[in-house]
Amino acid sequence: MKMLVLDEEMSIRLPEEIVLQANLKAGDLLQCSYSNRQIILLPKKVTIQCFGEFRLCLDGRDQSGVINSGKIEELLAYLLLQDGKYVNKKRVAAALWPQLETERGMDNLYKNIKKLQRLCADNLPLQLEVIPEKLRLDLENVESDIIIFEKLCGSKRQADLQQALKLYQGQLFEWNNYEWCEIETGYYDWLFLSIRSKLYA
Repeated sequence: MKMLVLDEEMSIRLPEEIVLQANLKAGDLLQCSYSNRQIILLPKKVTIQCFGEFRLCLDGRDQSGVINSGKIEELLAYLLLQDGKYVNKKRVAAALWPQLETERGMDNLYKNIKKLQRLCADNLPLQLEVIPEKLRLDLENVESDIIIFEKLCGSKRQADLQQALKLYQGQLFEWNNYEWCEIETGYYDWLFLSIRSKLYA
């Protein structure tokens, strides 16, 4: 049995089969819920920063380094902006490899989908759903600055609007210069400027 730290004051031993099935490591920090005399292990929270520098964190710890491919990172960024909806694979390939013919672009996409699936299985608690012609990223366990930003922008409370301004750490994927997100970049720039004008007019 392995020891898994729940917080600074509490620890628990779990059977080896549970540790392996949940892809846990000794010393992992876990979110737990206690109900009916049972401790329920909750999935790690994935946080993705999209404004300015792309950054991926697990339970607050920066894990961007596990994504060792620029194209896998770009694929993940693209799917994140689809808001959990299915997107056609040809559309994804055309966006990420606009200079290639459809067949070559699709070949590249399939290769990177497999790499991302392996990454999700080994290191990232993300759920990538792939069907014959479409794919999507399940956002149930994902928290993103752009998702929070949009919600705060819809608020009438000054404190929420000020928090939205703090979240805006630069243009959308500013460090990456993805050509396919020009429209989205303009939209978030407009939201940011609109809120700033409301607060400091």
